[in-house]
Amino acid sequence: MAEQSSSGSRKLICTLTSDDRSEQEHDWVGLCSRATSIERRTDGATAWFPTSMASEVESLVAKEQACCGSWLELTLTRNDDSLQLAVAAATAQGVATIHEMLDR
Repeated sequence: MAEQSSSGSRKLICTLTSDDRSEQEHDWVGLCSRATSIERRTDGATAWFPTSMASEVESLVAKEQACCGSWLELTLTRNDDSLQLAVAAATAQGVATIHEMLDR
């Protein structure tokens, strides 16, 4: 759940424990390393994957929506020859978090 700080900005809230968060970050790094393409956007990023990775991508997206869905928007689109995953955030802090994950 997103919380308001005293300055009125939204805090990024993740419901995972530290150990679970570390494991999930590792899973994202592994997944992104197998993307056919990744494009940074001003509101986040878009990654493309082979359709053969559908169940792995869908599983990780579901996990991420469960823990960070209050501030993170994940949209998975299946095309004939690829999966397109758009990850976006409405705040600068959220976008920075997305971009930091791409740098790992």
